[in-house]
Amino acid sequence: MAEVTQLKRYDAPRINWGKWFLIGVGMLVSAFILVVPMLYIFIQAFSKGLMPVLENLANPDMLHAIWLTVMIALITVPVNLVFGTLLAWLVTRFTFPGRQLLLTLAGYPVRRLAGGGRSGVSAVLRL
Repeated sequence: MAEVTQLKRYDAPRINWGKWFLIGVGMLVSAFILVVPMLYIFIQAFSKGLMPVLENLANPDMLHAIWLTVMIALITVPVNLVFGTLLAWLVTRFTFPGRQLLLTLAGYPVRRLAGGGRSGVSAVLRL
């Protein structure tokens, strides 16, 4: 007769609820920071109805501004993609003099955005 072997039982990994709670809070705060200003803009834009919005969109100056924005985006996105990928490859693959300075300068725009577009020095000087 064939022997019956007992299957080894594996316990499911424990769920780290604290980690998931913090991730959820971070996502909610990020969504709040993104959604509330956009809602405010749309509410203010459409507060007098749809006609003022359509009139503004038919304005030649508005059309020119939209076209200019699209053109700048079509140029800057590929350029940033190429240079950003090159920079990421350089700093992860090689060690060279000035690497830390390059990392600091690359992270500067992100830190500016995190500070509300102001550096700490300019915020203090404005007081």
